[in-house]
Amino acid sequence: NVSLEDYLSHTGKTKEAIKEEWRGEATKRATLQLALSTIAKKEGLVPESERVSKEVAHLLIHYPDANPDALESYVSTLMMNDMVFTYLET
Repeated sequence: NVSLEDYLSHTGKTKEAIKEEWRGEATKRATLQLALSTIAKKEGLVPESERVSKEVAHLLIHYPDANPDALESYVSTLMMNDMVFTYLET
């Protein structure tokens, strides 16, 4: 629960320095997600909506202030990624 300004002050970094520091990892993650999404689309790997809804409901119990739409997107993406990794392993 530290504000961005306090974090920057404590670390002695600027916003620009942090952006540059994280840029490589962010690019790697974005590229990986694009590849996984492309494979899922090509192979028709879509998580069952019932499983997604069930997991979203479970998460909302633990995080009642969370945005349900954002949770659905998050859960769906995680499940899709898992399906792609399973597909690639077999």
